[in-house]
Amino acid sequence: MLLKQHLAALFQKCSLKLNLLRKLSNTHYGAHQSTLLQLYNTLIRSTMDYGASIYLSASPPSLQCLHTIENTALRLALGAIRSTPVTSLHVAANQLPLDLHRQYQALLHFLRISSLPKHPTRASTTIGHLEPYSAKNFHHQIATFLSELDIQLPPTSHSCLAALPPWTGLPLKIVLAPETISRDSNPPIVQSEFASFLTNYSTALTFYTDGSAQNNLVGCAGF
Repeated sequence: MLLKQHLAALFQKCSLKLNLLRKLSNTHYGAHQSTLLQLYNTLIRSTMDYGASIYLSASPPSLQCLHTIENTALRLALGAIRSTPVTSLHVAANQLPLDLHRQYQALLHFLRISSLPKHPTRASTTIGHLEPYSAKNFHHQIATFLSELDIQLPPTSHSCLAALPPWTGLPLKIVLAPETISRDSNPPIVQSEFASFLTNYSTALTFYTDGSAQNNLVGCAGF
């Protein structure tokens, strides 16, 4: 399937989801602005984001249909009129324009692949061997973005994946605290019982954790 055909099919798919926003954005009984924006990001923006780095080589007229979907969705969510400038829509909705968002997604994809030496497509992301006849392939686009943004990437550290899947490792053994210790126990008693408990695991690595919650905030610590 050509990119133009794929984008046309994507436009039809997003147009059907756009009808939900039209129903929920009624001025009399419609949902709140934040709810509509969340629906847009969940149902429509996520669909357009899938494989967005591939669209970099598509022509601007082919991509215009996606911009139409975005502008319509933001106007419905914000209750804006047709004459509202597109830039104002992005500012009010706190959304990156689609073209900048695609660049951001492509750069993340590039960095993710660059950190995996055994990734099957890593060779295609190597910047430095740029063929003049393929000016629209992925690494040409990335090189252009980095040049426009004046970014010099440092050497990428490689991610080392575990040789064995975690589910094939040794089973965990969970040992609960002694029944003599409770929340109401005195601290000296807790310390004494815990010291006695640790003597059974003298060769184990000790790691302490704690957590707390207050006023809809949570925190944790480890030592």
